[in-house]
Amino acid sequence: MKIDSNFRFPAAQGQGLTFTGEASQICYASLEDCQIEAPARFCSGVKIDAGSIGAFSFFNQNCSLRYVQSIGRFCLFAPEVLAGGAVHPVTSVSTHLLFQNMDNSWNQDFHTFPEDSGYLKNLVRYQKEHEFLKKTRISIGNDVWVGSRAILMRGIHIGDGAVIGAGAVVTRDVEPYTIVGGVPARPIRKRFSDKVIEKLEEIRWWDYGPDILKGLDLNHPEEAVKYLEERAARGFPLYTPDKFLFHPKDGTIERAEGKVLLYKL
Repeated sequence: MKIDSNFRFPAAQGQGLTFTGEASQICYASLEDCQIEAPARFCSGVKIDAGSIGAFSFFNQNCSLRYVQSIGRFCLFAPEVLAGGAVHPVTSVSTHLLFQNMDNSWNQDFHTFPEDSGYLKNLVRYQKEHEFLKKTRISIGNDVWVGSRAILMRGIHIGDGAVIGAGAVVTRDVEPYTIVGGVPARPIRKRFSDKVIEKLEEIRWWDYGPDILKGLDLNHPEEAVKYLEERAARGFPLYTPDKFLFHPKDGTIERAEGKVLLYKL
């Protein structure tokens, strides 16, 4: 469903969902609902097919994310990131759409493929059993930064705090707080020591929102995690954002709590 440009869905905290520039499309390639936590921002030309999007995530111009299961909080996507492209059966004799039954217009007038023959159905089932089922949806952790024109292949998991270099082609899982780059993407280095990474994963500061970081020197992670651990142990309040549900089937948007209709195409 397309969202009008320069439109804003307010939240109780005063920070809602912001769309700027040309219209964006949420759930554009799916019939599944998408839940988005506020605040989140979408620049022009963004297309997203995702089950859920966490608060404080930002999508720059012309991102196209398909077959995404979940996106965590505080994620940043640079311009023209591509995720979850179509999968074609490379082990089959042909990779063409006609033999995947993805576009019936190709075979409407071919007498060799009558609709009642069951040939295409059997072929599609075989391909799914042998290859397509391996290509699952993408999951992206919290506080992930994806550089411009990076490509994320289907079925991968990107861990919390990871950094994907510009132009990288990610074909495998990325470990938490790891910087990867290249074609295909390979680990370049860890962002922090194993001890700091372990503490950050344990604390999960993103569950508390940005306030838990207030006053800390974020350029010194070793010291910052000590204070974060103390604040979390003292019962720092969790961040509880407003949530919005996008329903592509009927073109509506509503608050997740209370089912209040906010938008209808």
